[in-house]
Amino acid sequence: AEHLVERNLIWQTNQVSFMVGARGFEPPASWSRTKHSTKLSHTPIFKCIHNISQFELFVKSFVLFSVPFADALHIISRKEVLHEAYYIIGGFMEKNYPFSDEKIPRYPLSTPRARPFLHRSGNSASSPFSPWDIYDAYDIDCRGKPGENVKIAVIEAFSAQGAEKDFEIFAKSFSLPENRLHTAFPFGKTSFSDPDWETETRADTQWAFSLAPYAEITAVFAKNDETESLLRAAEYASRELGADVVSMSFGAREFPAQRAFGKIFASKNTVFVASSGDIGSEVVFPSSNASVISVGGCALHRNAGGNTFARSAWRDGGGGPSRYEGIPKRQKRFSGISALSGKFRATPDVALDASLSPGYPVYDSSSGGFISVGGTSVAAPVFAAFCARILQKSKHFKNYVNLADYLYAAAGETTYREPQAAFYDITVGNSGKYKALVGYDFCTGLGAPNINYLER
Repeated sequence: AEHLVERNLIWQTNQVSFMVGARGFEPPASWSRTKHSTKLSHTPIFKCIHNISQFELFVKSFVLFSVPFADALHIISRKEVLHEAYYIIGGFMEKNYPFSDEKIPRYPLSTPRARPFLHRSGNSASSPFSPWDIYDAYDIDCRGKPGENVKIAVIEAFSAQGAEKDFEIFAKSFSLPENRLHTAFPFGKTSFSDPDWETETRADTQWAFSLAPYAEITAVFAKNDETESLLRAAEYASRELGADVVSMSFGAREFPAQRAFGKIFASKNTVFVASSGDIGSEVVFPSSNASVISVGGCALHRNAGGNTFARSAWRDGGGGPSRYEGIPKRQKRFSGISALSGKFRATPDVALDASLSPGYPVYDSSSGGFISVGGTSVAAPVFAAFCARILQKSKHFKNYVNLADYLYAAAGETTYREPQAAFYDITVGNSGKYKALVGYDFCTGLGAPNINYLER
């Protein structure tokens, strides 16, 4: 709700009523814009609204009849209602006050603000995993020039001053091949910076590079953290930069208008990868799009010698059946998935380490040096690097329409193959209401990938 005020989308009167000043709609001259960005927690706007239909009725009744509300109205506290508010208001305004300017996005208020899924680790009992630990954990071949001639784009928001220098320091610290970080600001630069997105940029670029060190890594910046802005940056990376792999470490709760963005991911020349989120058993977009590879989380456990790994589901990993995306053919024909998700897309597809214990090292000069991070935010660029390796090396992949189809075919095409060579099946742990199972599950998807097998 504060998001609407900050962007001057809330209009008020002395009757303590409000209007959404969507682009393409001008409020009556008798209305005056709030002079400053008043926090809604101090502005009597909402009555105690407990469900979506009440909220929709509230918005419609005011817009149509200018119904005044008393000073006793209170802001709602239920998160799900706030999320639903975005698309209810946007859809209603579009229907009743059509936009005339084609350049204006079709859903100006229907896409919620996205957020990065990165977490800082407070764990100090053990050192975070190095790139070499990850090579061992997923059976990755270090030889050759992994990622060569492949372009990876990571999608970020705002800006990240000093990220290029931190990228170089990270590479030298782990004796990785020399490379450079490219940046792109397709919609112009902004002076605004956000500490979470600053760290996210460093984690995404450094870890995509560490597993595909010869790939061309580009950070593409959206001007803000609106879902639509970030998706336009992803579209730019695919169509204008010619990225082979696009990594998206962000997401928002699903909303009906998300299907309008499906064409962005329809490119046959680009693999799109997205984090499944960090709210256990919840589904987020764009991870839920059927053309995107959804990367969930697991926890890696190593023995005292540090050379043997066990895996369990990560308790905060996002996943489950989508509310709006239909089940893709690769999942529909795969035994067991339809029984779990019905006619809807199932997430995640795969799972990589996301646990904060011990986490991944990231060099962030604004934080004084190396920090430890976790979350599916890091799992996404790591898997993007794995995709780059598969695109570069695999002869088998070329027999399939896209990389997602190849992953399910490698797991067994129609039935989860046992013993499983392409994935490490994770059968221990849970992500809230979902448990890890033999074969596909909503916690870890097909499991953790065996990259040495998949890139053969």
